[in-house]
Amino acid sequence: MSDNDRSALELQALQRVIASGTRALKLEVVLDRCIEQSMAVAEADAGVLYLRDERRGVSNLAASRNAAEEVAPPVLRYDQKTGPGLHLYEINKDTSPDFRPHADRAQALGFTHGLIVGLAVEDRRIGFLGFLFRGKPTLAESTQRTLEAIAAFEAVALESARVHQQVELRASVARTLSDCAERLLDPDADVPAIILDSACTISRGTGGLVALLFQRDGVEMARIVYAVGDDVPLIGMELPTTAPYLREALSQSTPLVVEDVDTLDSSSMVGRVAREHGTRSLILVGMRLGERPLGYLFVKSQEPRAYADAELEAIQLLSSMAAQALSRAHREARERAEHARIAAILEHLPIVVAVIDRQGEVVHINAAGRDFAQRVGSHDLRWREALAAMVVTDRDGRVIPPEESGVARAFQGQTTSAELTIVTQLGEKMHVLSVTVPIRATDGSIEAVLTSFQEVTQLR
Repeated sequence: MSDNDRSALELQALQRVIASGTRALKLEVVLDRCIEQSMAVAEADAGVLYLRDERRGVSNLAASRNAAEEVAPPVLRYDQKTGPGLHLYEINKDTSPDFRPHADRAQALGFTHGLIVGLAVEDRRIGFLGFLFRGKPTLAESTQRTLEAIAAFEAVALESARVHQQVELRASVARTLSDCAERLLDPDADVPAIILDSACTISRGTGGLVALLFQRDGVEMARIVYAVGDDVPLIGMELPTTAPYLREALSQSTPLVVEDVDTLDSSSMVGRVAREHGTRSLILVGMRLGERPLGYLFVKSQEPRAYADAELEAIQLLSSMAAQALSRAHREARERAEHARIAAILEHLPIVVAVIDRQGEVVHINAAGRDFAQRVGSHDLRWREALAAMVVTDRDGRVIPPEESGVARAFQGQTTSAELTIVTQLGEKMHVLSVTVPIRATDGSIEAVLTSFQEVTQLR
């Protein structure tokens, strides 16, 4: 290529980068543009772009062209010391020992030289461009300056796009958490299902489970109570909380993150089950109610994952929501069971028990009450009509008008207990012991009345 052609190519590359730079907020667009324009300027045979992950201390492959995985691994687990500027090297001589296996494969594919162009924003490294050549490249001074200019401009564009991506991700997980919280408010909500659905959405997971803690013979255990995906067969499985990885997850306030299952001890129960189920990455987090562990939440993927900070923070928040929701659901289930037990007891008592609201409707009555209503000829269970059709007298034989009845007095706030004689519209005479009490709402107002009586005719 002539000098004039080279200059024209370099100028066009810079113009394209600058022209589209201010408009691109999508990280994928900036990555594609950066690697394609810089490869064209360098006349490279293959190229890669790695972005630095400060939290993990690694560099992740973000884009590549003509580079197989054996020469461009997804993650470089060493600190590639690349700052601003260019570094041209001969693959068989100048390669770092940590990168030697990949360099050997590159040589086997015919590559002889490499070029690293650092990406930095205000002296802070954010990644690097790497190029491979099948022959020593001739890099003119203008070419080097052009590559440095592209790298400087694109580093800022990449950082802006990454920030934009993080903002979008945080907004997305926030919507998921908000939706989860709203769904959990439903009194009939399937709490574990909602929690795991939200966890899989946040972490891009393919399965997961919820386990709760319990005591057996003084030993704290965890039992899997709900699962989705191919983890469903694990429901009912129990583990001591001292098991490796589970112990760590329950003892720390942050999630236990495994982005590569191969790093787990295969002899541990967690490591063994993860491998059997094809898990490649996972998050294990304790569900805490205050400082007390209630159980744990597990979510997994069958693909390697580099979990974002926003995802991990959301999973941690979800675990707190899960602990509260599960605790509330457990408490409400106990209350429902208690109410059902009380209702069953009242239903079979040989004593009339009825609840009457302010409109005069009988909102609850047990079996003895229904039998009594039929005896007195009150089939519609309306107490005012029933009283009007009966003659009620006290122990001294004084007729008690409806407005002085125990029910009427209870709606005035009085509790009454009396021995009464009732003559039904069918002419039947019976003696009863009656107790009537007001039922108050939370604001103190009387919303209903409980009346109860037992026939004692045979005792008279």
